[in-house]
Amino acid sequence: AQRADFFESLAIAARTPSQVATRQEERRKPPPLPEAPVLPREPSKEEMELKAFEEQQVMRRLRMVLREVLLRLMESRKWSIFVDPPELEETEAVPEALLDLSSFLRRVNDGWFTSVSKFQKE
Repeated sequence: AQRADFFESLAIAARTPSQVATRQEERRKPPPLPEAPVLPREPSKEEMELKAFEEQQVMRRLRMVLREVLLRLMESRKWSIFVDPPELEETEAVPEALLDLSSFLRRVNDGWFTSVSKFQKE
């Protein structure tokens, strides 16, 4: 029994790596390399086409929402005075830059707004 315990402890010690061996292995390891810089690359033709298609889809959805909002405003009695352009007598008091809802809707339907910034200018 003592003999078995003695050899069992030796067997366990032989299976586990010694601390001296792990320190020597750590010394042999080369230092870690620095990360390579990420170089900017030109997008491929397919990536450019996909991006343009996605932008067109986003603009299409925005036009649909804007069209729906304008139609709801035009149906409301509260905004009925803004549906049609002002009469000739009223135009002297109204700045030319202001659009009525029907003109605005026509520009949305014609695709006049090609970007959000162009829409915000109006």
